[in-house]
Amino acid sequence: NHALKNKLADLLAKHPLAAIVNCWALDINPVLVDTSAIARARTILNGSVLCAVQALADHNHRDSYPGLVLVTRGAQCAIPGQHQTPASVLQANLLGMGKSLRREHPEFNCRNIDLSPRTLLQPASDADQLLLELLNGSESEVAYLANHTQDARRYVARLLPAASHFKSTGETLTFSARETCLITGALGNIAVQLRTWLIAKGVRHFVLVGQRELTEQQINEFNQLREQDIALEYIQS
Repeated sequence: NHALKNKLADLLAKHPLAAIVNCWALDINPVLVDTSAIARARTILNGSVLCAVQALADHNHRDSYPGLVLVTRGAQCAIPGQHQTPASVLQANLLGMGKSLRREHPEFNCRNIDLSPRTLLQPASDADQLLLELLNGSESEVAYLANHTQDARRYVARLLPAASHFKSTGETLTFSARETCLITGALGNIAVQLRTWLIAKGVRHFVLVGQRELTEQQINEFNQLREQDIALEYIQS
């Protein structure tokens, strides 16, 4: 809201801030199921980040931007293929915003710090990890993951060839016919090829999101897939 944006702008004008640390996501219930509560939480999270971005954009001393740090809990599965607490969709929203900000406004030095979902009863541990990351960390995207027998381990984002990962770990990529696959940009050529590949791998439930209205040809194609027991729901964004 405007009041929060104005307060942040006032702080930026009066004080040499080292960073704006957004921890609003840590107050969000990770298992919200009520749609109205989810909508309110999304508005709070998105609004808090947008207010900070607007305040930074209006900042007069453009040669000395403070960093923007988005703190989440359980926003991603740090180790693919291992059983973990499911990622929080609401928290993951801030991961996407952070990635976009790093591309569109690199001068804001936006960072994502994702705390472990298994330390809900250990706020002191979370605080220690966050403080160390703020003081010493330089990675743009960090995730902490704990289990029942050890403290949280720190993971950083690295891009590796998928083939080498599966070869070194012996894992195989599998899908369940009971799971639902969400595909955004679902009408593009790559998305269509991906959907076809997933169907061949056994996926039977899809939620497709796109910006355009379905053509008559696409409607017929979806109906043909439904006749093959493929569940499809298309959402125009």
